[in-house]
Amino acid sequence: MNQWAADFLPNAEGYPRRLPPVAKRGPWFARLAQAVLRTPLGGMEPAAWARLGRKLPDRTLDASEVGCSADCCKDHVDARGRRMLAAYARICAHGAEP
Repeated sequence: MNQWAADFLPNAEGYPRRLPPVAKRGPWFARLAQAVLRTPLGGMEPAAWARLGRKLPDRTLDASEVGCSADCCKDHVDARGRRMLAAYARICAHGAEP
């Protein structure tokens, strides 16, 4: 172990210990529920995203501040993005580097 590791990670000596493998099987009802949720009938996430995507624009005056997809949810209903860009412009106007 090098000195940096010894200073910042005093309990980290040697190789990480091996943990026993986790059993992949759970109770039968949990496996059944997971199987159902993996089907199109059980997967409610796309419907939830669609509903959220419809409701978010109603909560703000600037629709560009909100958006929802399977990969991202931008919920700046209080115009946070616009306020941050204005603050950044003020900083840049005073000659300060970001």
